[in-house]
Amino acid sequence: MPAIISDVPRIALIHSTQGHVDPVERAFADHWPEVERITLLDDALNLQSRPAAGAIFSSAALFRFKELTDYAVSMCVQGILYTCSQFGEAIEAAREHWRMPILKPQEALLLSALEHGSRLGLVTARESDIEALQREFFDLAEETGASIELATLCLPEAAHVNGFQSPELDELLRERTSALQACDAIMLPDFAGAAAAPVLRRVLDRPVLAAPDASVLLLKQLLSVR
Repeated sequence: MPAIISDVPRIALIHSTQGHVDPVERAFADHWPEVERITLLDDALNLQSRPAAGAIFSSAALFRFKELTDYAVSMCVQGILYTCSQFGEAIEAAREHWRMPILKPQEALLLSALEHGSRLGLVTARESDIEALQREFFDLAEETGASIELATLCLPEAAHVNGFQSPELDELLRERTSALQACDAIMLPDFAGAAAAPVLRRVLDRPVLAAPDASVLLLKQLLSVR
């Protein structure tokens, strides 16, 4: 197969859920519209990744994950962004094999948040996600040599506000997020919940960072110096 030649960087986006596609595309439109994107979506990965008998992932999920990564590399991409965090171990394996910027879903978000301080807030729309996200962020912090304090909040409203403005909504969110007022920055790790960032910035009056924006900006930075 002949190589694909282009002066414009090409990025592969690997998703395991449809809900992550549009937020990433909006982030590229805002921060790096000229870059070429290849979107690879396999929502069966969410089912295949369910562990069996003590395994971290099923062998089918790992094999399919590698297939998607190898296919992305065959398309002459210069970087890869994965948007689902349960595949951290497989992403590490891809990094060891392929020498290009390969980002975990939340690492750019943490690096961006650390520019504001070490007292960080974590907002998710699902209670069931908090424990896994805490582990993810503490592991990422250890990798970077950072020490962080992490305040967590389950805010179901974050999945629905989508920039909507009303005094009643602002007051509700202000009350619900009062525990985050001491944080240096607030993180929205779920790609599907990124649209809540403008509302939370307004009611919290502090940096609120969303995973899609942070990831796109970091990829742009990494590839601009290569």
